[in-house]
Amino acid sequence: MRLRPIKATVIACVAALLWSGAAQAQFTNRDGYNEDGTYRVQAEIDPYAWIPATSSTIHFAHPNGGVTINQSTGLPSASQLSSVLNVALMGAALVRYGPFSAGFDLQWVSANASRDRMIDGTRLTIHTNEALALVRVAPELGYQVVSTEVYDVPISVDARVGFSYDSVGASLNPARAAFTGLSRNDSFTQPFLGLRADIFPTPDWRVELGGMVQGFGVDGGSWGWGASAIVSYLVTSWFDVSLGFRALNTERFGGRNDQRSINLTMYGPLLGVGFRF
Repeated sequence: MRLRPIKATVIACVAALLWSGAAQAQFTNRDGYNEDGTYRVQAEIDPYAWIPATSSTIHFAHPNGGVTINQSTGLPSASQLSSVLNVALMGAALVRYGPFSAGFDLQWVSANASRDRMIDGTRLTIHTNEALALVRVAPELGYQVVSTEVYDVPISVDARVGFSYDSVGASLNPARAAFTGLSRNDSFTQPFLGLRADIFPTPDWRVELGGMVQGFGVDGGSWGWGASAIVSYLVTSWFDVSLGFRALNTERFGGRNDQRSINLTMYGPLLGVGFRF
């Protein structure tokens, strides 16, 4: 019976700690600066969960002209995720020093599924086991080109430049041994240019808008783009929560004499947390 007052006291202390931290917390477009204007290191680590719908076109090379698989999936449910997802590791980090910044983004996803597919040119279907693996590592450098207030609302804009290393693997294996399976594994690097705009409607809230173009025809004629809109709430001076939307497109062509190609678009909600120090 004596444990109840103790539990209540602990809960009250934690709540008071969070409340006091929230009262002192503040989002600002002056991250990376001391109060006297000198530079300082400001870092943020943001693990997140991104649950996208996908639209993909994968062309497998074949002596008879190749095989193209088009696939579109809506936002997966919790049961679908648990049945097809093998690995999902996602996170980002950003370090500021005055107007300079360095960032890092990581997505590692592996999934598989079994389904019935129609055989082209026939009315027959075949049961297939399909797998897709994606690893994307994207370091970047940035520079704050705008830091001002619009109608007393602080805003900042960063120009970003970097590259992404992408590794994509796909396979389609019929359950019946009479049919030949197909597979595609590709790794390539794409440079990108982008902008990130931060809007601070109140000291507790931040709206981040991002956009970038990648590829520029480098490494086999690859192109792509990305866009995001994320709203964050600062719970304490060192912890925030985020909710938003993100879309990412990656394209890869095998080259003039290579029939293989990948065009993958992912888009959906994003939920994350941030640790600031």
